[in-house]
Amino acid sequence: MAAYERWGCNAFARLEGDFALAIYDTRNRCLLGLRDTLGGYPLYYTSSSGAVAVGTCLGPLVRLLPEAVVSGDGLADYVVLRTFGFQQPDGDASIFAGVGRVRIGQVVHLQSGSGRVERSTYWDWAGAARAVDVPGNRPGAIDEQFAGVLRDAVRERCTETTAAQLSGGMDSTAVALLAAETLKSRRPVHAVSLVYKRWSALARETPLIQEALEGCPALAPHLLLADDIHDFDPFRTPPPTDEPWPGLYRVATEAAMYDAAVSVGAGSMLTGAGGDEVADPLPFDVADHLRKGRPWSAWRVATRWAVGQDRNVWNVFGPYGLLPIIPPLLRGGLGNFLRRGRAQWSDLDDCWIPPWVRKEFIRKYDLYDRVLCNLRRAGSFDPSLQVSESLHMIVSRNGDMIRWYLGAPRGIHTGNPFLDPRVIRYGLAARTRIPFRPDRQKPLLADAMRGVLPDSIRKRRRKGNFNEAYFIGLSRHADYLEAMIKSAPVDDLAFLDKGVLLQCFSEYRMARASNLRALGRMTIILAVLNWLSHYQGWIRSQCSSNRMFKWDVNFELVSPSAPNVRI
Repeated sequence: MAAYERWGCNAFARLEGDFALAIYDTRNRCLLGLRDTLGGYPLYYTSSSGAVAVGTCLGPLVRLLPEAVVSGDGLADYVVLRTFGFQQPDGDASIFAGVGRVRIGQVVHLQSGSGRVERSTYWDWAGAARAVDVPGNRPGAIDEQFAGVLRDAVRERCTETTAAQLSGGMDSTAVALLAAETLKSRRPVHAVSLVYKRWSALARETPLIQEALEGCPALAPHLLLADDIHDFDPFRTPPPTDEPWPGLYRVATEAAMYDAAVSVGAGSMLTGAGGDEVADPLPFDVADHLRKGRPWSAWRVATRWAVGQDRNVWNVFGPYGLLPIIPPLLRGGLGNFLRRGRAQWSDLDDCWIPPWVRKEFIRKYDLYDRVLCNLRRAGSFDPSLQVSESLHMIVSRNGDMIRWYLGAPRGIHTGNPFLDPRVIRYGLAARTRIPFRPDRQKPLLADAMRGVLPDSIRKRRRKGNFNEAYFIGLSRHADYLEAMIKSAPVDDLAFLDKGVLLQCFSEYRMARASNLRALGRMTIILAVLNWLSHYQGWIRSQCSSNRMFKWDVNFELVSPSAPNVRI
């Protein structure tokens, strides 16, 4: 409040941390709402000539409206949502008509009396990596500085009792070991790990987890046998959420880890989220060479990536070289262009409009324009396409529903050190200063964590993935999911062709025989249909809560130095 009194809205870019904030300024009768740069906590608003209000959940705000009506604009944002992180859309509309979403990096100004809504930007990720001073082309100094920035981010997120997810991968293991380094003089860090015996791919991570634990006595192990926890289990009894949760399919395993953290009284749960985007570059430097008119250099770079990653050179040169420099309008091919972005199932990926969306809905809500805007935005954050694409993936992590719906109700704050703005900026800036090593996994992080991470983890070339858990869970629940599609109450919304979706799902449930590139699109539409099947009951339960900030609430904090400003 003192910062706002001194600098006004210019104060917001100076704030650090994960927050949702509301301020009422009595001088101009204006209610302001904003979130941190990656939307650590939700914030919604509604505005009319009768009342303006801002809240951290939708229920009390919807209660101020004549009725709860699903928003076509909000639904459209989910239909074209790209699948990085499986989080919240970054759009102005919430899932309910009449309630808006405060977007990341944006301040919403609500005028009492008139109900007028104005928006201003206090933070822009564009060019974020260009503002960081990286020491020339000296990899050793760069590694040391990056390690220092990451240590600071971990230390700031530790509480008196800290839990940390430990998967055996480089990101989460580095965070857990740095937290143990920070707190070892006071108390141990509780390392929570999912371990598998029956699932071959994930079982290979267990020896790496054990090696990290044995090498660090300051880590207190909590090993959770997860063979019987399956993806899509939560679809039968989903948790109440204000909006559809694209990551709902994996809630069961996440909830098990948070319950373990609760059992030891942890105040924070540290994760390795964001490590891939910050420290693991994709071969978009091939496109950077092409954009500079250097085709032979681009081919040599693509060849090095292909050799280092055991891939065909055309599987690098095409998607990471040629495709990104094609104008977005033509990037999906002639068929997508003629169908205005509506892809066939065999060609569907996370960019284009799924074939189960009705043509009338596509036209009414300009879905094709939304898709093209997303594609243009991916290349607009930085002159280097490699850096820009990574920033786009980071910004697409907007919102952290695991934090909202699993951590916060259990009294645990979720800390993501790799998503600290300073770590993001330094990690991306360093890419333009050090030679890339396509034969190594996350070379910047691996070198920075020399002496911290076990060499077996630091030098590994591949990490296990959860595809096995996903497809086993899909197989177990396929009949239920198919029945859910058939009975979903979507007729009044006129956005979904159930027949097409059922046909695609019948192919999709064949798992590896189907289109793996469409995994994200299918997972999101299933989550949306699950939410639509339950939202009426959820809204009734949400409306009974009072998690809402208004200027007429009884509880207020008033700054002695700024008596006209309330938070």
